[in-house]
Amino acid sequence: LTSSATSIPLSLLSSSASITFKCVLAQLPATATRPTVVYRQAGDHYILIEYGPMHLDLRYRFRVHLLMEELRDHHPVNGILELAPGVRSLQIRYDSRVIHQQQLLTTLLAAEDHLPTEDSDISVESRIVYLPLSFEDSAALDAVK
Repeated sequence: LTSSATSIPLSLLSSSASITFKCVLAQLPATATRPTVVYRQAGDHYILIEYGPMHLDLRYRFRVHLLMEELRDHHPVNGILELAPGVRSLQIRYDSRVIHQQQLLTTLLAAEDHLPTEDSDISVESRIVYLPLSFEDSAALDAVK
């Protein structure tokens, strides 16, 4: 049996910090009105934008939503194929034949300046959903037995 796999130098395996650092394209420091923003290359066709430290904060989710609306509705960017929001991140799939990574990054950094700076300026469409509740229902009680 022969293997066509090439070996990875040990220096690369032991130096994961340098590999991790190269995927960070840009970083905006936190201000009084904005959390830290990190822009990462995520594969060949994606940029991942992360807000704040890794914990659940509804303000980060609103910021992701507002950025997504900015890019989708207010200032669409030719070359963005898909926007995938997370709790504190937005993953952007783009076509590098249409828009260069650095051009997209410049656009994303500028879009950050268009977002509201005060929580009171944020308005998100919502709706009320009424769900029927049934307590001590025989079918529900049978299902949990």
